[in-house]
Amino acid sequence: MATSWTIQVLTLDYLVEGLFDDSNDNHTAMYFFRSWYDDNGKLAISASIHLTKVHIQTMRNATPPVSSAAEWWSFSNNLIAIIPSDENSLAYVVKNNVPKSVISADVFVGPYRIHGSVLCPDKQLSSVRYYLNFVVQDAEILCLDVDAKLPSLQVPYAIVRTHLVQGIVRDD
Repeated sequence: MATSWTIQVLTLDYLVEGLFDDSNDNHTAMYFFRSWYDDNGKLAISASIHLTKVHIQTMRNATPPVSSAAEWWSFSNNLIAIIPSDENSLAYVVKNNVPKSVISADVFVGPYRIHGSVLCPDKQLSSVRYYLNFVVQDAEILCLDVDAKLPSLQVPYAIVRTHLVQGIVRDD
Protein backbone atom coordinates (compact mmCIF):
# COMPACT_ATOMS: atom_id res chain seq x y z
CA MET A 1 0.00 0.00 0.00
CA ALA A 2 1.59 3.26 -1.09
CA THR A 3 -0.63 5.74 0.70
CA SER A 4 -2.44 6.13 3.99
CA TRP A 5 -6.10 5.24 4.22
CA THR A 6 -8.74 7.17 6.11
CA ILE A 7 -10.63 4.70 8.27
CA GLN A 8 -12.82 4.59 11.34
CA VAL A 9 -12.35 2.22 14.24
CA LEU A 10 -15.40 1.39 16.35
CA THR A 11 -14.52 0.32 19.89
CA LEU A 12 -16.83 -0.45 22.77
CA ASP A 13 -17.17 3.27 23.58
CA TYR A 14 -15.59 5.34 20.82
CA LEU A 15 -15.58 5.99 17.10
CA VAL A 16 -12.03 6.93 16.14
CA GLU A 17 -11.27 8.30 12.67
CA GLY A 18 -7.73 8.65 11.41
CA LEU A 19 -5.07 7.70 8.93
CA PHE A 20 -3.99 4.09 8.68
CA ASP A 21 -0.65 3.38 6.98
CA ASP A 22 0.25 -0.21 6.37
CA SER A 23 3.11 0.41 3.93
CA ASN A 24 5.76 -1.15 6.17
CA ASP A 25 3.73 -4.21 7.21
CA ASN A 26 1.08 -5.38 4.76
CA HIS A 27 -0.05 -8.08 7.19
CA THR A 28 -2.08 -5.59 9.23
CA ALA A 29 -4.32 -4.73 6.26
CA MET A 30 -4.76 -8.41 5.50
CA TYR A 31 -5.60 -9.16 9.14
CA PHE A 32 -8.09 -6.35 9.79
CA PHE A 33 -9.65 -5.59 6.38
CA ARG A 34 -10.85 -8.98 5.22
CA SER A 35 -12.47 -12.15 6.46
CA TRP A 36 -9.76 -14.11 8.17
CA TYR A 37 -10.12 -17.79 9.02
CA ASP A 38 -9.24 -18.49 12.66
CA ASP A 39 -7.92 -22.06 12.16
CA ASN A 40 -9.46 -23.33 15.42
CA GLY A 41 -8.30 -20.47 17.60
CA LYS A 42 -4.64 -20.57 16.60
CA LEU A 43 -4.46 -16.92 15.52
CA ALA A 44 -3.74 -14.30 18.15
CA ILE A 45 -6.51 -11.81 18.92
CA SER A 46 -4.12 -9.32 20.45
CA ALA A 47 -3.08 -7.53 17.26
CA SER A 48 -3.22 -3.73 17.21
CA ILE A 49 -4.08 -1.06 14.69
CA HIS A 50 -2.30 2.29 14.66
CA LEU A 51 -3.92 5.54 13.48
CA THR A 52 -2.47 9.02 13.13
CA LYS A 53 -4.19 12.41 12.93
CA VAL A 54 -7.16 11.07 14.83
CA HIS A 55 -10.54 12.50 15.71
CA ILE A 56 -12.40 10.79 18.58
CA GLN A 57 -16.16 10.75 19.13
CA THR A 58 -18.01 9.00 21.90
CA MET A 59 -20.68 6.53 20.88
CA ARG A 60 -21.98 5.66 24.32
CA ASN A 61 -22.34 7.66 27.48
CA ALA A 62 -18.60 8.08 27.96
CA THR A 63 -16.33 11.07 27.79
CA PRO A 64 -13.59 10.72 25.18
CA PRO A 65 -10.06 11.10 26.58
CA VAL A 66 -9.45 13.86 24.01
CA SER A 67 -11.27 14.97 20.86
CA SER A 68 -8.19 14.70 18.66
CA ALA A 69 -4.69 13.31 18.94
CA ALA A 70 -1.56 12.71 16.91
CA GLU A 71 -1.75 8.94 17.42
CA TRP A 72 -4.18 6.26 18.59
CA TRP A 73 -3.57 2.55 19.13
CA SER A 74 -6.54 0.18 19.23
CA PHE A 75 -6.14 -3.39 20.34
CA SER A 76 -8.19 -6.13 18.72
CA ASN A 77 -9.73 -7.37 21.95
CA ASN A 78 -11.64 -4.04 22.22
CA LEU A 79 -12.51 -3.57 18.54
CA ILE A 80 -16.07 -3.91 17.34
CA ALA A 81 -15.50 -3.00 13.69
CA ILE A 82 -13.17 -1.37 11.19
CA ILE A 83 -14.90 1.01 8.77
CA PRO A 84 -13.14 1.90 5.52
CA SER A 85 -13.76 5.58 4.81
CA ASP A 86 -11.97 6.48 1.60
CA GLU A 87 -11.70 5.21 -1.96
CA ASN A 88 -8.52 3.14 -1.43
CA SER A 89 -9.67 1.39 1.73
CA LEU A 90 -13.09 0.68 0.21
CA ALA A 91 -11.45 -0.75 -2.92
CA TYR A 92 -9.24 -3.03 -0.79
CA VAL A 93 -12.25 -4.37 1.10
CA VAL A 94 -14.23 -5.02 -2.10
CA LYS A 95 -11.27 -6.73 -3.81
CA ASN A 96 -10.33 -8.93 -0.85
CA ASN A 97 -13.78 -9.99 0.38
CA VAL A 98 -15.53 -11.78 -2.45
CA PRO A 99 -18.42 -13.65 -0.78
CA LYS A 100 -19.70 -17.13 -1.55
CA SER A 101 -23.11 -15.96 -0.33
CA VAL A 102 -24.70 -12.69 0.81
CA ILE A 103 -27.22 -12.88 3.65
CA SER A 104 -29.23 -10.04 5.20
CA ALA A 105 -28.89 -10.14 8.97
CA ASP A 106 -28.67 -8.29 12.28
CA VAL A 107 -25.38 -8.79 14.08
CA PHE A 108 -25.40 -8.11 17.82
CA VAL A 109 -21.87 -7.28 18.93
CA GLY A 110 -20.96 -5.56 22.19
CA PRO A 111 -23.48 -2.73 22.74
CA TYR A 112 -24.31 -2.50 19.00
CA ARG A 113 -26.67 -3.93 16.42
CA ILE A 114 -25.19 -3.96 12.93
CA HIS A 115 -27.77 -4.52 10.22
CA GLY A 116 -26.83 -5.20 6.61
CA SER A 117 -25.74 -7.84 4.16
CA VAL A 118 -23.20 -10.26 5.60
CA LEU A 119 -20.64 -11.21 2.96
CA CYS A 120 -20.22 -14.84 3.92
CA PRO A 121 -16.80 -16.25 3.07
CA ASP A 122 -18.48 -19.69 2.93
CA LYS A 123 -21.99 -20.61 1.82
CA GLN A 124 -23.54 -20.65 5.30
CA LEU A 125 -24.09 -17.70 7.64
CA SER A 126 -22.99 -19.92 10.53
CA SER A 127 -19.50 -20.17 9.00
CA VAL A 128 -18.60 -16.65 10.15
CA ARG A 129 -18.02 -18.09 13.63
CA TYR A 130 -14.77 -19.61 12.31
CA TYR A 131 -13.43 -16.22 11.24
CA LEU A 132 -11.75 -13.42 13.19
CA ASN A 133 -13.50 -10.86 10.96
CA PHE A 134 -16.37 -10.78 8.52
CA VAL A 135 -17.74 -8.00 6.33
CA VAL A 136 -21.18 -6.39 6.51
CA GLN A 137 -22.15 -4.39 3.43
CA ASP A 138 -24.54 -1.41 3.56
CA ALA A 139 -24.21 -1.49 7.33
CA GLU A 140 -26.39 0.43 9.74
CA ILE A 141 -24.62 0.49 13.09
CA LEU A 142 -26.97 1.23 15.98
CA CYS A 143 -25.76 1.78 19.54
CA LEU A 144 -28.30 0.05 21.79
CA ASP A 145 -27.55 2.18 24.85
CA VAL A 146 -30.58 4.29 25.80
CA ASP A 147 -28.44 7.40 26.26
CA ALA A 148 -26.10 6.88 23.29
CA LYS A 149 -24.21 10.01 22.20
CA LEU A 150 -23.95 8.92 18.56
CA PRO A 151 -26.85 6.48 18.20
CA SER A 152 -26.34 5.30 14.61
CA LEU A 153 -24.05 5.25 11.60
CA GLN A 154 -24.68 4.32 7.97
CA VAL A 155 -21.56 2.98 6.21
CA PRO A 156 -20.91 1.09 2.96
CA TYR A 157 -18.84 -1.60 4.72
CA ALA A 158 -17.99 -2.60 8.27
CA ILE A 159 -15.45 -5.33 9.01
CA VAL A 160 -16.82 -6.86 12.19
CA ARG A 161 -14.57 -8.58 14.73
CA THR A 162 -16.15 -11.87 15.84
CA HIS A 163 -14.84 -12.18 19.39
CA LEU A 164 -17.57 -9.94 20.89
CA VAL A 165 -20.45 -11.14 18.67
CA GLN A 166 -23.36 -12.15 20.87
CA GLY A 167 -25.58 -13.42 18.08
CA ILE A 168 -26.64 -13.09 14.47
CA VAL A 169 -30.28 -12.98 13.41
CA ARG A 170 -30.95 -13.77 9.79
CA ASP A 171 -33.58 -11.68 7.98
CA ASP A 172 -36.06 -13.88 6.14
